Amino acid sequence: MPASDRAKALLPVFGISLAGWWTWAVLTPGILWMQRRYPIERGSLLRSGPAHAAGALLASFVYIGASLGSALVMFAPVRAEPIGALARGYVTSRLPIGVLLYAAVIGVGTAVAERRQRVHREVLSARLSAELALAQARALQAQLQPHFLFNTLHTIGLLVAENPAAAQQTLLRLGDLLRRTLALSETPSIPLHDELAVLQEYLAIETTRFGERLRVLIDVPEGLCGRSVPSLILQPLVENALRHGIARRVSAGVLRIAATEHDGRLRLIVEDNGPGFAAEPAPNGGHGLAATRRRLAVLHGAEATLDIGSRPGGGARVGIEIPVADA
Repeated sequence: MPASDRAKALLPVFGISLAGWWTWAVLTPGILWMQRRYPIERGSLLRSGPAHAAGALLASFVYIGASLGSALVMFAPVRAEPIGALARGYVTSRLPIGVLLYAAVIGVGTAVAERRQRVHREVLSARLSAELALAQARALQAQLQPHFLFNTLHTIGLLVAENPAAAQQTLLRLGDLLRRTLALSETPSIPLHDELAVLQEYLAIETTRFGERLRVLIDVPEGLCGRSVPSLILQPLVENALRHGIARRVSAGVLRIAATEHDGRLRLIVEDNGPGFAAEPAPNGGHGLAATRRRLAVLHGAEATLDIGSRPGGGARVGIEIPVADA
């Protein structure tokens, strides 16, 4: 048979197949609606099973009707078989195919829906975890603020009797400091230079009380000032150094605050030349250190560390390490 004749003979077959597949393209949105309306999941099979059985039969007969109609049109000039027999043949041969194709569309739709739901749950879970961590960090930060405030008011109380002018100046500084700290109450992380600015205001108040008995050294390279740190993370460490270190010295004390960076980690150090942790009954205890440990765990998990030890030459040292991040 010449090639042109073979092509003409195959043309009706191609037309019938094309009509069938275009029918499934039209049916697919409705089948996907059925998948959403009657999901295949545990606990709903008694409801969704009959609905999908009816849907599969309906879609299959639409498919059979489209194929049969195109066959009647394509083979009209040469058809010798009765329409009834041709229809029965199409139902017998194409009904299983239609049911399988319906099930395949339902299966693909179910898989896509489950994937979408799983991604949504993961995003929601991550969002809830982040919100919970932020709430925990804010709660721990709020625990530190009254502690710091009471220490500052105690300093002012001592100055009222000893130096009223200094007490008045300290009250003004406290007002500025409170404005800064309250502004940070909803901010879990800030640039290191902002943390140091708040700390220096607090140290200005403490310097009024200690006078020449306190010398503060800040050793922070300019290149690290833009690094992100938990807000008020140094505050309780400095308070501990003043209360348990500098305040117990008769002669002048030195408080040093330093920052270094190595291998993608930022290290913050607060040290003093007081009696050190050996003079304390519980070196790992204390409200400030405990709350700081919890805040670090909430904000950075296992990637953050807090260690305490002795300063070379005598005194205490507390170090914090966190991953490097720009504010």
